[in-house]
Amino acid sequence: MNPEREAGRTSPGLMEPLQTEHKREMSDEEKEEEPGLLMKPIKKLDVNSYATRKTIAMGLLNIALMIANIEKTKSIIQKGSKQQQFYFFIISLLVLVILIQIGLAFLLLFVGKMNLNNKTRHSKLDLWNNTAILLIVLITVMQIFASSFAGSSGAA
Repeated sequence: MNPEREAGRTSPGLMEPLQTEHKREMSDEEKEEEPGLLMKPIKKLDVNSYATRKTIAMGLLNIALMIANIEKTKSIIQKGSKQQQFYFFIISLLVLVILIQIGLAFLLLFVGKMNLNNKTRHSKLDLWNNTAILLIVLITVMQIFASSFAGSSGAA
């Protein structure tokens, strides 16, 4: 065998040096040129923080919908039962939706304060989260009925 090839030097017939078993350390200049070496590592996702933010966002959307329902109820009350065909049904439905939304807001506050990192509470959190989802679906269906029965009278 050729001793130059074993030492990692180039031979006249080869264009690249042969790799040796030992890797050399990168200089500081080479590290600065390498884009990924100076970047900070990405922090691991904090599931508890993420879930809390998501719950707060759901609560804020719930409040916005509740304000819209209060405005809709106010509009229907101002028009009166003579101008609205399903007046009592719509008012009852909207009041019920607002009450469920208030309960949902408290439920979301309760769920948002719980710690996801505590594994003993996972089953309770899952139950409360499923209850919140069920209430949201119920509110959505009731909203559809209220808007459908309010019709094109401008109250919906």
